[in-house]
Amino acid sequence: MQTAKQVRTVCFVGPSGSGKTTLIEQLIPLIQARNMRVAAVKATHHIVEPDHPGKDSWRLREAGAEEVFLVTPRHTIHTHVVNEVEELRVIVRRIRRGVELVLVEGFRSSLYPKVLVGESVASAISRGTKGAILAAVDVTREGSVEPEGVNLEALLEIILGASGSDKLVRPDEGVG
Repeated sequence: MQTAKQVRTVCFVGPSGSGKTTLIEQLIPLIQARNMRVAAVKATHHIVEPDHPGKDSWRLREAGAEEVFLVTPRHTIHTHVVNEVEELRVIVRRIRRGVELVLVEGFRSSLYPKVLVGESVASAISRGTKGAILAAVDVTREGSVEPEGVNLEALLEIILGASGSDKLVRPDEGVG
């Protein structure tokens, strides 16, 4: 079993509305069908309040707790106060043991390998994309429920095949 520090990780990057979430959403069941455990990380530039002002867990965080766990019968929600955006490799290290693949939406400048969604390699490089580029796909087709024109099984093979060359397991290289 891999440790959280060694979990395979791949980032999906592209313009807003290009289909990144849809693509990841479609890949997750395929990964699970292979009896693999998968985690997802979503980066956003929006300020998101994970709790409701005035609720107990919000009050604990506002009182100064750096980490708050809200435990329900179905979910455990962990909030961690940060002063700046955390590096992806730090987040990946926190993922539970047993997860075999982390699919990330965003983190263009990390050194983890990328799947480009709705943008060319030249555009991605000009926008500061770092790390190996595994594939470039276009999934935005009008009225499409599944990413049209994308062979999901083939894309998954590319992602999983890259792990054999250790491209997906490099959390301690440089920034990321």
